[in-house]
Amino acid sequence: MVLVGADTQPTAVREFEAEVVIMNNASTIRVGYQAVIHCGVIRQTAHILEMDKEYLRLQEKGHVKFKFMSRPEFLKDGSTILFREGKT
Repeated sequence: MVLVGADTQPTAVREFEAEVVIMNNASTIRVGYQAVIHCGVIRQTAHILEMDKEYLRLQEKGHVKFKFMSRPEFLKDGSTILFREGKT
């Protein structure tokens, strides 16, 4: 999954929280929304478990809790992620 030094103790996570900004999306983002997460070498579908707002639309910002659908992944705090659906 990830190469690290002998003194590092990486932990894979199934759920993570992120501050998101909707840059280009025709649909409304809400709890249950599924998208492909891209972060470094990670490419996996995740769905939204919780949000600090009822929904997010174009150019809006919010705090979101995601859950990976297939397996846990190693995410470093502060990493930039991109999530997309289809051609969006």
